[in-house]
Amino acid sequence: MNTTVNRIVTNKWFLIIILHNNIKIMKSEKVSFLRKYSIFLLILSLPLFSFSQDSTDTRKEWKEKIFFGGNLGLQFGVITQVDVSPIVGYRYNENITNGVRLTFQYFKNRRTDLSKMIYGGGVFTRYVIFKGIYAHVEYEPLNVDQYNVDKRKWIHGLLVGGGYRHSLGKNGYMHFELLYNLNHTLATPYKNPLIRVGVSF
Repeated sequence: MNTTVNRIVTNKWFLIIILHNNIKIMKSEKVSFLRKYSIFLLILSLPLFSFSQDSTDTRKEWKEKIFFGGNLGLQFGVITQVDVSPIVGYRYNENITNGVRLTFQYFKNRRTDLSKMIYGGGVFTRYVIFKGIYAHVEYEPLNVDQYNVDKRKWIHGLLVGGGYRHSLGKNGYMHFELLYNLNHTLATPYKNPLIRVGVSF
């Protein structure tokens, strides 16, 4: 038991140190996308390296740790807006979860006939700090329209922040998140901070 606790504490601080030392690298435009992505995958994989050593889960238990969820936003009228962002993830334990997010957003203003579409995804890790309050780190690639140019491009965000999860029953939660994009640009389709509300089960 003491060994497991020590590993949890060690990995929490190791994760913080790795993230702190690489934020400047992730924000640098001179660093290639491949290197940014590799650094982020290393950060996300730290909990897996720790807990896989003590894992004795059966196949059934492994399936029970997979969760689904996301958020859905709809608005119709003069302004039409659709936001669909499903997620799938894995609970290593009560404190640590990793997941993948897909994102699709559509916006149209009937008065100006302006419309745009955004798609992409994200890879994230959550760490529960205290009674439902958790830290959140996420790498978010999005494909967006370029202003005044008939082309699309990929932008890469690094979201950090936290949230609160409210229990909805066995393995069900409602999530409230406040995130800050450390790699925010003029092309980013939202302003800092980013507020998210979603569910998981």
